[in-house]
Amino acid sequence: MFLWVALGLPKQEKWIFEHREKFEMLPVVIGVGAAFKFLSGKVKRAPKWVGDLGFEWLWRLFQEPKTTWKKGF
Repeated sequence: MFLWVALGLPKQEKWIFEHREKFEMLPVVIGVGAAFKFLSGKVKRAPKWVGDLGFEWLWRLFQEPKTTWKKGF
C-alpha cells in the first residue's frame, strides 16, 4: 500500500512529517510534487539531457521563478 501526497513543495513534506505517526502501517509515503502537473500537461518537463544531468530543479526554477523560488529552492 502506498500514499502519494501531492500538495507541492514544501507543503507535502511538512504534512508528511507532521502526520507520520498515522502512517506507520504504510510501507511507502511519497511526496509526488509536480508529478500530476507533468502528467496533465500543465507544466512542461525539462529536456531529457537536463534531467539526466540532475538539473530538472534548475529547469523548473527558470520556468517558474516566482513560485519555485518561493517554495524552497
